[in-house]
Amino acid sequence: MEKRAQARQHRKTRFDSKRLSCMEVDSSDEKIKGELSTDESESDSEKNDAYQSTRDLLLRTAEEIFSDASSNIPNFQW
Repeated sequence: MEKRAQARQHRKTRFDSKRLSCMEVDSSDEKIKGELSTDESESDSEKNDAYQSTRDLLLRTAEEIFSDASSNIPNFQW
């Protein structure tokens, strides 16, 4: 049991070390590796527009589905 616990602790330590190395901070511009710069990312208004558009489409689709279902419920035989 002691060996298994030590092996488990060793794997956890190795995993944590690898995970932290993947999240290194680049000291030249203080950003996390892989993070988009401000120039490359979408503006807040573009994100909001995309959110609104997707939300509206989802609501319209749900409205159609549920209105179809509600009109068909009286036809069901219990």
